[in-house]
Amino acid sequence: TWVTELPVQLCKLVSITHLDVGLNNLEQLPDCLQELTMLGWLGLNWNRIAEFPAALSRLRRLRTLLVDSNTRMARLPSAFGGLVALEFLSAKNRRLQDVMELGNLPKLRRLNLEQNELNELPEMMMLNILVCRFNRLTALPLLPQLHHVDIAHNRISSMPLLPSTLRGTLEINCNPLRLTPEHLSWLNISLLIVSSDQISAFPEQKFVIIIADCDDEMNRVLYN
Repeated sequence: TWVTELPVQLCKLVSITHLDVGLNNLEQLPDCLQELTMLGWLGLNWNRIAEFPAALSRLRRLRTLLVDSNTRMARLPSAFGGLVALEFLSAKNRRLQDVMELGNLPKLRRLNLEQNELNELPEMMMLNILVCRFNRLTALPLLPQLHHVDIAHNRISSMPLLPSTLRGTLEINCNPLRLTPEHLSWLNISLLIVSSDQISAFPEQKFVIIIADCDDEMNRVLYN
């Protein structure tokens, strides 16, 4: 049986550090969640939550928050700005159009915003891993600590300014972007994923290139 609301008795478990109430029918969260001040991990995937209470900002030890597939919410509330310890947020398969509050999270390092309706992202000074495929991005903001980025299936038409810290994977296939060797010559990445129509000449760098076309009919690996 799917749970439609959380019992207030749950809020008396003030010492719990991990709470997973995913795969239910929750439409709202009780304000008393603020009493769970030891909570470090909160899973809310696959519910019907449209709005988070302001009390959520009181969870000052929360490091991981999973809110995938809550499709009734179009923007992250201002309460998110109070999650000062948050390091990992996953908000896939939603209808998010505004996530600018994420710029107020000083410790955010891992972010998954796959399959939303985002046109822009805020600057995030400590972010290491960004997955934001299947959105509407036309550019990337300042992300000076980025190690891995997946921005496939967006609307990016010019090469983003990427930091020297980017040493892992760059996934940029299925964007209206034409890459030249000059675009890639300064990158220190280990893996590049592009569409076949984005690249005509390969750079001399020793990284792996995967050709991944948008229709997924061709998927081959080339070694420089």
